[in-house]
Amino acid sequence: MAEKHSASLRRVKRFNGLMAGLSAISLVGLGYYVAVSLAAAASMYLTPASGTYAAGSTLTVTVRINTGGDDVNAVQADLTYPTNKLTFQSVDASASAFDVPAPTSGGNGAVSIARGKIGNVTGDVEVAKVKFTVLSSPGSVPITFSNSSAVVRSSDSVNILANKTGGTYTIPAAATPAPTAANTPTPTLKVTAKTPTPSPGAKTPTPSPTAAASKTPTPTAVAAGPKSSSPSPSATVAATPADSQALVARLATLAKSPLFLGLLGLTVLLLAGTGVGIAIRHHHEAGLIAGVPVNPGLDAPVTQGPPPPTTPAGPPPSTFHPGGDTPDADANKPGENPPPKPPSQG
Repeated sequence: MAEKHSASLRRVKRFNGLMAGLSAISLVGLGYYVAVSLAAAASMYLTPASGTYAAGSTLTVTVRINTGGDDVNAVQADLTYPTNKLTFQSVDASASAFDVPAPTSGGNGAVSIARGKIGNVTGDVEVAKVKFTVLSSPGSVPITFSNSSAVVRSSDSVNILANKTGGTYTIPAAATPAPTAANTPTPTLKVTAKTPTPSPGAKTPTPSPTAAASKTPTPTAVAAGPKSSSPSPSATVAATPADSQALVARLATLAKSPLFLGLLGLTVLLLAGTGVGIAIRHHHEAGLIAGVPVNPGLDAPVTQGPPPPTTPAGPPPSTFHPGGDTPDADANKPGENPPPKPPSQG
């Protein structure tokens, strides 16, 4: 019984070793897949990222991506802009590295650009150009990427976009003309001689001239208008997503991948099988130490109890038969006729 129990324990150990090996392989594959997925870091950005544009001018920005060394075949670039400062004009994808068009729209503060590629695209490439008309409202103009933007890897259709960088632009205030001073004539001094009327017989005196100056008030320069000073606009920098938020977004995208879910399910099953095998092994070892068969139906033969007591052999009991004849010993055998009786003498 002990030998059979030891053989069963060896089989359990072999099963545990196999399950542990498969679990280790599955965990290594799952870790490699997660590491490769998180290592990919594609980026999307606008160029130029800043600038000053007067009211009525055209603002043209170029959407570009950097694949981070991976091959990609699709891109989704979603932009937002302030409607009180910009008006959407058009999307130009004539120089795009993605030559397969997809639904593209713009207006009401949002622009959506979708492009594809039959084959692979890698490196730093252009997606499309977007044109806006600058309105007369001065101030800062942020253009940012939405979270729905994506860069899709060719090998497993996983979104590897990790960084999004928009742009911030400035609309200056309208210029105010400088005031001009009005010309004032130079004042002049006028001298008037007073001539007295002579009387008869009187000595006519010689009049002495007297100077009468007419004083003209000094003019003051009047400005054509008050000079208004406009505050210089200050540019605000668009906030970029934090690294932690980008990592959470990448993990959420990774969790939706069918390959990741399959590897995770296989790993869970293998770990569960390993745990069951270890429990069975401990159960067998405990039974072997105690000397008690763990599974009498499989690991050890069924033990029988002591044989029933036997009665000692002795003369058969005598049975009385009328007529004084003793039945033959074989008379009671079923299926045989009794032997003929000898004829009686006398």
